[in-house]
Amino acid sequence: MLLDSFVKGNRNENYVYELYIDKMSPHECSLILYSGKQSLTESENQDYKQKPIAFTMVSGIKIDIYSGMERYFVSSIQKDALHSDNKYITNNTNYDEIFMWAVIDSFGVLRTRKLDFGYPFIPFSTINFIPPPIDK
Repeated sequence: MLLDSFVKGNRNENYVYELYIDKMSPHECSLILYSGKQSLTESENQDYKQKPIAFTMVSGIKIDIYSGMERYFVSSIQKDALHSDNKYITNNTNYDEIFMWAVIDSFGVLRTRKLDFGYPFIPFSTINFIPPPIDK
């Protein structure tokens, strides 16, 4: 339901949708949900020739999933050229056109906040997190 809410609130058929998962301990995980004209990690993806390790479909939108392991493993999904649709070619310099949520899952309790900018796998402050805006 969290992913449905993110897609519903930020839907744009021309945007790239991404989920970055950073498992910090057995009971805590931080997530970044992102949508924008190009991948949040575009330059890193190009430098390391990496692609998402998995993806999921939510309300007809493909969400690429990153775990930080992409540069070390090539999955069968990556071999199928996930991004042959050329969504990653444009330059995303207008930060008004990106949408990001930070989500912390601690012992099954989700806290979220909207981000103006962030980068995966770098800790963010836990101040001002609120219950996620999940549609039921």
